[in-house]
Amino acid sequence: MNNREPIITKTKTGLTLKTDQGVNINFHCIPDKIDEKLCSNCETTTLKLYKCGRCKRVRYCNQDCQKLHWIKIHKYDCNSL
Repeated sequence: MNNREPIITKTKTGLTLKTDQGVNINFHCIPDKIDEKLCSNCETTTLKLYKCGRCKRVRYCNQDCQKLHWIKIHKYDCNSL
């Protein structure tokens, strides 16, 4: 079993992750228009959302969702906004 780091590349619509098995996984990170009442991680609709402290574009329903989304996706494109 090969335990290499996955290869992550930026695309026009988000990110592509290539696993060590050769599988491509596409993530659409930042849509053209972000729904201001939708959590970027769990996609729950709620009245109170918290913005990313750095880019102020993505929103989260709580701190746990923010941490999970940061680890999975957002850390790769937050600086580029």
